[in-house]
Amino acid sequence: MSATKLVALLSCVVGAILLSAIPAAAGNEVNYQDPLTAAPPIVRPPTPSCTTTVMQDFAFNSSVGNGVYSGTLTPPAACPGPWNKIVLDFTGQVAGRQFDRLMNVWVGGAQVFQSSTPEPDPDGITWHVEHDATRYSSLFTQAQPIKVELQNYVTGIYTGVIHGTLTVTYYQATHAYPAPAHADDVVGFPSADSSYFYGPSDVRSTSVTFPQNLTRAYLELYLKGNSCDEFWFGSQPDDYAGPNGLCGGGAFREVQVSIDGQLAGVAWPFPFIFTGGVNPWLWRPIPAVNAFDMPPQVVDLTPYVGLLTDGQPHTISLRVAHDGYYWGIGSDLLLYRDPVLTQTSGALVSRSIGPDAGETYGENTGSNGGVFTTGASRHLVVSGFVDTSAGRITTTVDQTFGFSNKQELDLTNFLENLTHTDTIDTATTTSSPSGTTVRRVSESYPIRMRSLFQVPQQGQKDFFRLPAGVEQSLQRSTTVSVNGAQTFSSWLDDTVNASALLSRTNGITTASGGRDSEDYVASDSTGYCYHHKLVAAQGWVTSDQLLRSC
Repeated sequence: MSATKLVALLSCVVGAILLSAIPAAAGNEVNYQDPLTAAPPIVRPPTPSCTTTVMQDFAFNSSVGNGVYSGTLTPPAACPGPWNKIVLDFTGQVAGRQFDRLMNVWVGGAQVFQSSTPEPDPDGITWHVEHDATRYSSLFTQAQPIKVELQNYVTGIYTGVIHGTLTVTYYQATHAYPAPAHADDVVGFPSADSSYFYGPSDVRSTSVTFPQNLTRAYLELYLKGNSCDEFWFGSQPDDYAGPNGLCGGGAFREVQVSIDGQLAGVAWPFPFIFTGGVNPWLWRPIPAVNAFDMPPQVVDLTPYVGLLTDGQPHTISLRVAHDGYYWGIGSDLLLYRDPVLTQTSGALVSRSIGPDAGETYGENTGSNGGVFTTGASRHLVVSGFVDTSAGRITTTVDQTFGFSNKQELDLTNFLENLTHTDTIDTATTTSSPSGTTVRRVSESYPIRMRSLFQVPQQGQKDFFRLPAGVEQSLQRSTTVSVNGAQTFSSWLDDTVNASALLSRTNGITTASGGRDSEDYVASDSTGYCYHHKLVAAQGWVTSDQLLRSC
């Protein structure tokens, strides 16, 4: 591997890929505990339920089905809908040596789950992820094709074959546990084979004919940057990246959604970090925030419903602004229909959204590095109404986005310090004959990273040292007000803090100082409180506390 390539990978904060590309001598790798997170378990109702096994111990490797399981999912006759909850349970097993991998699950052509896999140890690991798929209930009412994609390449060095078991459990609704409201239709697009976006000029469009009695519409976007854009928030501006062989495009990304050629909304991606990210010993056994259950970003298209109920096809287009390499995007439309009318009508009242986010850049470079600052902001307001069987309903979406990123890069010592945060504040106001409801959601995605890659020293064979540290959080507050009076509030703070040193001397790879912790706190105005703290060292949990206070 060339020195230029080493710098590029480190600049993009993918030291784990660099490490994995250097074969370890037999017996050098260290075992660690099965992965786990501090996230709360899904609350499952005590109602009659049925479990369907989709796949059992399916082996994902490059020689079997190209990493894809395909089958048919049929609702169990013993547990007919409606359902209070539908839960997907995935259990994975892998031993040996392997990269982290991305997993996607589609039902009826719509994506319902995205996850990533942990990197294994020689003895093997087992991990479990549960995913709430209740909002996709309409997909599960009849037999549908189901596909699980997990591209896992097995070689003489990367020997880990990932085995996966996936089940779906249907919990029947009862009077005490009724079925929650969910979309009447779930439409997936584009196809899995055309969901990759290469560069900022790549626009993918899909023609959709919407139900003529539509009342609400939401677009889910499962967003994942790849290659240099896996760590897009660690990329440099093109004018510096190009001459130095680094990852370009700058540190800011935005997914733009258009309807019939007009920009309708945007999504700012969550900065996912896989279990090989920066230094693999950071994430043993606790992964980064949301690494095992990667939720989509949601764009509320309800203000546009009045334009979409004419029975004519409409073009939905996606584009990744500043795409430095390529992105995978799985897209679902969640559509709600009027329970009485066969035809609704309405109009877009106002639309205030600029063609691009306002961006600022600062760059102070020398012969062997520099300091790069990036800022971005956006404010959009969209309002529209639809006439329904319950009367006229007006929806206004008001969003404020903020972005801040600073990178300190030293190419002489392969040092990078990074601080980054996104903030997204969304106020959705719904007015109807019964009153006005305002839902406010504020989210923040702060990250701090530091990494140093010390290159071979004179007189030492095959030497490197990779100390690294990452602190990442997801913070979310929600309030709901009805006719001016607050009726609900909630708060979530999920923080993972990890540090590790990985080194190699004379062909021997060692890890030391690996520490990992997660503090997950969630509460709401109903009295709910969940506070779980995990602390690990050298790959093993040293403290596991379920606390009473939030």
